[in-house]
Amino acid sequence: MKWAVPELRRMNKPVVFDETLDLSNEIVGFNGVKKVSPIHVFGKGYEYEENHFLFSMKIEALLTLTCAITLEDIPYSI
Repeated sequence: MKWAVPELRRMNKPVVFDETLDLSNEIVGFNGVKKVSPIHVFGKGYEYEENHFLFSMKIEALLTLTCAITLEDIPYSI
């Protein structure tokens, strides 16, 4: 999911995206994250003024964190 500004302008309509990303190598170990499911990102975007773009998106994933009290794995949905 990477677009250049001229590419977005040529589309001349809302950009719709729906992607599943595997970012486990980048996220695991960050702030106690032990596991992460594939991340689902979807939404749309458009140019509302010259050189101004607005994107609305939703990000869904399941993280596995360690409980600070019991040290058990806790699923955490985002």
